Amino acid sequence: MPGAEKHLQSPFADALGVRDLGRRDHPGESVGTSGSTEDSTFVLVEVVLLIGARPHCLTAEQARWLEDRIRSTCVDDMGRPPDSDALACLQLADVLAEDLDAGEHIKPIELGRSHAVGLTEYVLNVGAAAEHDMPAFYEALIRFRG
Repeated sequence: MPGAEKHLQSPFADALGVRDLGRRDHPGESVGTSGSTEDSTFVLVEVVLLIGARPHCLTAEQARWLEDRIRSTCVDDMGRPPDSDALACLQLADVLAEDLDAGEHIKPIELGRSHAVGLTEYVLNVGAAAEHDMPAFYEALIRFRG
C-alpha cells in the first residue's frame, strides 16, 4: 500500500509472529486518527499487547478507549507529543486504530519500555485502569517500566 507506514521488526518479532513498535522509519511523521468511534462492529475484535513476553488481551472497547485516551493525553497544546514516550504511545494508537478499523487483529503488538513509560505517565492511572477493567494491564506496565 503506497504511503503505508513501516515498522522495523526485531529479528525475534517475525519468528514469534509479533509486531514490534520499537521504532518507525519516519519518527517525525504526523500521527492520524481512526475517526470511527461510533462504529459498533469493532466489538468482536480482541487486541493482544505483549508486555515483556506476557500477553495482555484488551477487548475492542478497551482498545478503542485506550486509542482515544492516548490521542487526547499524549499531545501538548500545539498537538505535538512532548517527548519520545508520548510519541511511542501515539504510534501505538495508530496501530490500534488500524486493527480496529480493519476489524481484525492478527499479530500481537509488542510494547517497549517507552510505551510503558508513556502509558503510565500520560494515559493510565490506577483509577482509569480500574474504571475500564484494565488493572492487570496497568500493573504489568508499571512492573515493565521499572
